[in-house]
Amino acid sequence: MNNTDNLPNNGNASERDRLLSELADVEAAIQRLEAQKEAPKTEAPVQQNSAAQVQNEPNNAPEVPSKENAGEAREEASREAGKPVVEASQDQTESENGKKAKRRCPIWLWIVLALVAVVVVLFVLQMCKRQNLLAHAQRYYTVSETRLANHTIFGKDKIVTLPYGSEVFMLEYGEEASSVSLNQRSLRRCMAPTWMLLDSADFHCLDRVWGNDEAREAITSSHCRRALLSYMKNKSKREAWKVNVLPADAKLNTVFFKHMVHQDSKYPDMVVIFQNKYAERRCVMFSFDEEGHFCQVFDREAPAEGLIRDVYIDTVTNEYAVDYLSDESKLAL
Repeated sequence: MNNTDNLPNNGNASERDRLLSELADVEAAIQRLEAQKEAPKTEAPVQQNSAAQVQNEPNNAPEVPSKENAGEAREEASREAGKPVVEASQDQTESENGKKAKRRCPIWLWIVLALVAVVVVLFVLQMCKRQNLLAHAQRYYTVSETRLANHTIFGKDKIVTLPYGSEVFMLEYGEEASSVSLNQRSLRRCMAPTWMLLDSADFHCLDRVWGNDEAREAITSSHCRRALLSYMKNKSKREAWKVNVLPADAKLNTVFFKHMVHQDSKYPDMVVIFQNKYAERRCVMFSFDEEGHFCQVFDREAPAEGLIRDVYIDTVTNEYAVDYLSDESKLAL
């Protein structure tokens, strides 16, 4: 229906045209209002379609999660791995504390390490001292068969028997007992009677007195051998005095033992014949007290032949006399 048909037709053309213009403006305004009312209804489905399209489209650009979403993601990841949920700040703090704890050592550990170092240093110094002592230790030799107390790691002393002439290394000299080592490379100490040991010079001096093996086997005690050593040290090496003894089964010999001076002593007196390279002979008597200390009773010339049969006190001279016998067949007479 056209609204212009209702306008008055009064013949005034100008007035009619004005009214038609106003009416057109009103109708245009009404259409705009109706269009504005219908616009939200038509745009909403478009926006919903756009949102659905955006959700259906792949997320090509990386999405920055919020703090809440990040926390929920960590919780879900921790639940799946079976681990407790730990905040990022707490993890970082604990990791830093762990690194500091690793870098710091406890005080007791430093004390233990210091004690171990001190023990090692003392042990090395002691080893060096013992090695230096062994390197400069003086050599000694046994005057006869000697029994040594060998200290063991079990706290008990093991008795070691050394034959005549065994070499030992003096670690600490004592009046009664000395500390020795059996080997120059060994650090084990042994205790030996000092009177059973001779230094190198004395031992070689004593060893020169044996004219044969029977002489060394006949005179075995240390106090008798020290008496022979004392006598030899007062003689010249050029004279080369020696003791020659017959086999042990001989009835008479060049060595004779009898209690004469000290009747109650456990050590009998010894009479022995020395002979040098010039076939000269000397008869010497040694006396021993209860402790084995010796003294020389006499030193006199002996006949060129003859063995010792007896020793007695001459009633005329009141001196000790020696009865010699050159022929053993005369013993029965």
